[in-house]
Amino acid sequence: MNLADFIGTYGEAIKGSLSNLYPPHVELGQHPVELPSLKRRPLGRQADALKALEHSLKVNKGTLLVAEMGSGKTYQAIVAAQLVQFKRVLVLCPPHLVEKWVREVQVALSGVHAQVVRSVSDLEEIHRTGREGFFVMSRETAKLGSYWEPVLHYRSFGHAGSRYKALCCPACGQELLEKEERLHRADLEDTKRYCKAEIRGRDNRGEQTTRTCNTPLWQVSNQGPRRYPLGEYIKRKMPRGFFGLLILDEVQEYKATESAQGRIAGSLAEVCGRSLALTGTLYGGYASNLFSLLHRFSPAIRKQFNYSEEARFIQYYGLVEEITTYAEQEDGRSSGRKSATVRSREIPGVSPLLLPRLLDNVVYLRLSDISDHLPSYSEDVVMVELGAQREAYREFEGALTQKVKEALRMKDRRLLGAMLQSLLHYCDTPYRGEEITVKDKFGKRHTVLTAPALSAEEIYPKEGRLLEDMRAEREQGRRVWVYVQGTEKRDITKRLRDLLTERGHRVAVLKSTTVPAEKREAWVERQVNAGVDVVICHPKLVQTGLDLIDFQTFIFYQGEISTYVMRQASRRGWRIPQKQAVKVLHYVYAGTLQERMLSLIARKAQCSLALEGELSSTGLDSMVVEDTFLALAKSLVRAEKIERVVFSTVEADRMIGENPPVTALVTAPKVVSLSELPQVVYFDAPVTLGTGRRKKVVGSEVGMLFDVRAA
Repeated sequence: MNLADFIGTYGEAIKGSLSNLYPPHVELGQHPVELPSLKRRPLGRQADALKALEHSLKVNKGTLLVAEMGSGKTYQAIVAAQLVQFKRVLVLCPPHLVEKWVREVQVALSGVHAQVVRSVSDLEEIHRTGREGFFVMSRETAKLGSYWEPVLHYRSFGHAGSRYKALCCPACGQELLEKEERLHRADLEDTKRYCKAEIRGRDNRGEQTTRTCNTPLWQVSNQGPRRYPLGEYIKRKMPRGFFGLLILDEVQEYKATESAQGRIAGSLAEVCGRSLALTGTLYGGYASNLFSLLHRFSPAIRKQFNYSEEARFIQYYGLVEEITTYAEQEDGRSSGRKSATVRSREIPGVSPLLLPRLLDNVVYLRLSDISDHLPSYSEDVVMVELGAQREAYREFEGALTQKVKEALRMKDRRLLGAMLQSLLHYCDTPYRGEEITVKDKFGKRHTVLTAPALSAEEIYPKEGRLLEDMRAEREQGRRVWVYVQGTEKRDITKRLRDLLTERGHRVAVLKSTTVPAEKREAWVERQVNAGVDVVICHPKLVQTGLDLIDFQTFIFYQGEISTYVMRQASRRGWRIPQKQAVKVLHYVYAGTLQERMLSLIARKAQCSLALEGELSSTGLDSMVVEDTFLALAKSLVRAEKIERVVFSTVEADRMIGENPPVTALVTAPKVVSLSELPQVVYFDAPVTLGTGRRKKVVGSEVGMLFDVRAA
C-alpha cells in the first residue's frame, strides 16, 4: 500500500492516537478572531491558521506560514502580528511588492500606520519619533550598498637584476599573496578582499608581537548610487528589539546559505527577536535548500544542528549518493589488485523523518481550506507530435547523445547544460538552428555541434496547437497568459506575437528589460484595459506577488525547470476573487527531451507538495530524482524510458476489460493530468504484467496507459 492510500485508510485512527499523545494547542473552529481594528473577517480556516500563528509567535522565535498561492498569506501575517500586539513590525519583501504590502495593511486594519522604508533617513526618523506600525522594506535596499572598486597599489619587489612590479597593500606595503601565489587585478575585482600580511612589532613591554594587517583592499566607488545597506544599519545602529517582529515574504528566495539576502535576513531575524516567514513553496527538491531556512526559523532544527552542519543535516534528512570507482593497480609483485575511490554527492529528496520537526512552528493552509466556492482548477499536459522538424531533431539528438557520452565519460560537465538546452529548444525553434561552441585554453571558440536551420515559413505543430487553443479560448471570452523560456538568446516572443497578431489577437510581451518589477502590476492593468487577449513572458517575471485574476488560461509553451517557479507561476490566476475556471496547460513535444524533463519536474513538484502536507498517490517514494540536467543526460545516453506517455484507445479499453488489474488513467485523447504523470508508464516493448493466471503480455502495439500500482 502506498503512503497516500495508507493515510486515507487509517488516517482517522492515526489522528486519534496522536491527539491523545500530543494534545493540540489550538482546536479547529473554537476561537473566533477578536480584533477591534480588523476591517475584514477571516475566511474559512484562516481563523484557525491565525490562532495557530498567534500561539507560535508567542512561544517560538521563528514561525513559518506555508500557505498555498492565493490563500492570503499577507493578510494572515498582518492580522497575526496585531493579535500578538507587536508595536513595530518590519516587513522584508521583493521590490515589486512594497507598495502592495502598504495597501494590504490599510485594507486589513483601521487606524494602523504603514509606510515604505527607503533610506537611512527614514529609519532615523522612525527611531527618533518612536512611531509604531508596519514598516516595509525591499530586500534590495536591505542588502545593497554603494558600488565598490579595488584599491590598486603597485611597488617594486626583488633584488637588483631580478626586480618586478606587483600589487601591494596600501597600509603595510607588503606584496599581496594568497597561498603563496601573487594576487592580480582580476582577483581584487572579483571579490572584496583584505590584506592578510603578518606585521611584526613590539608591545609596551618591548615583547615581540605579530598581528594580521587586515586593511581593506577595496573602497567605495564614485560611480553609481551612494547608499548604505538598510539591513546593516538596523543591525549595527538601531536598538536590539526595536522592531518586535520581522516578516519575511517569499522566504523560499532566501534559501541559499551564503547569499547576501540570506545572510541579511538571518541577521534581521536575530535582531528583531521574533520572525514570521511566508512561502507558498517551501521545498524545491534538495534537503540543502531547506537547511538554512529551517535553521533560521525552526528552534528544533537549531537545537539539533549548528549553522555549520549542513552536511550532517543532509546525511540525516536528505539523500546522498555514493559513487565508488574501482581501478586496477600493480604493486610489482602481482597484478589485478583494485583500489576503490568513494565520492558522495547530494541528490534531490528528503526523509519523511523531517516532517515531525516542522510541526512545532509551521502552519499549513491550502486554498481549499478557505473557500468552498472556488472555481475549478485543472493542470494538464498537452502532447504534440513532431512535424517537419522530426528528421533534423532526431539527427541532432543522435549526434548530441555521442557528445554527452564523451563528456560524462571524461567527467566533464562544463557543456552539459548548454548541450541539453540546445536539444530542448531546437524542436521549438528549428527555423533558427543551433550551434554549440567551446573555448580552448587560448580563449578561441570552436564549434562542437550544429543543427541546421529549417524553413521559417513553416508553422510547426506546437505553434499550430497554440493558435488552435487561442482561437477556442477567445470564443469563450477567456484571456490567456503564455510562459516561454526563450526571451534573450533564443527569443521566441516576437515570432509567437506575429503569428497571433496575424490571426486577430491582441498580444503584449512582458520583459524584464522593458518593465521594472515594481511597475508590472500597473502594466498588467493597462493591458487588460486595452483589451489584450494574450500576454507572453518568462514565468520568473510574475512568479511572486502579482494577481492575474483577469486571465483564466495559463500555457507553459516551454517547460520551466524550477519547481519553485513552475508552482508559483501556475497559480497566478487561481485566487479567491476568480470567478471562472482556471486551466493550466504544459505543451510538450512527444518523444523528445522535453517530455523527459517534464516527467522529472512533475516528480519534484509532487515531492514539494508532500512536504507541505498534500500527499500524492506516489507518497514520498518518488523523491529520488537526480539533478535535472544530469538525470536528463543519463537518460539520453542510456536510452532510459522515463514515464513515456501514450494515449488510451478503443483497443486499450477492450484489453482493460479482459485484464482487471490493469487500469487506464486517461480516456481523453492528447491530454494527461500532470499530477498523474509520474504514475503512468508506457511499455515500448512487450512485458508481462501480473503473476500466475493473471499474467498478461502487452506491448507498444496496444498504445495504452497503465497504472503501475494497479498492475
